[in-house]
Amino acid sequence: MPITNTLKTAAELKLAGFPENQANVLAEKFEETATAVSEDLKSFISRELDRKLNELRVEFHSSMRDQTFKMMAVLIAALSLAVAIIKLFPNAH
Repeated sequence: MPITNTLKTAAELKLAGFPENQANVLAEKFEETATAVSEDLKSFISRELDRKLNELRVEFHSSMRDQTFKMMAVLIAALSLAVAIIKLFPNAH
């Protein structure tokens, strides 16, 4: 899909005083350059997004691991407390 309107660009260059063959070549080169820059930009953005997503993925997994360890510690503490209470008051039920 064209990025620029090559025919319009060539016509504007002709109006600005460029000979027809030069105007046509310049308009085509403008389109080629715009397309190349667009593809480079897409590639750059894609690489940067992939890198950022990988960083976020690593950070998320690290956070989830930390939260899991903390939750396990809380569960072990609660279970230990329950066992201690049962041992202290064996006939309370």
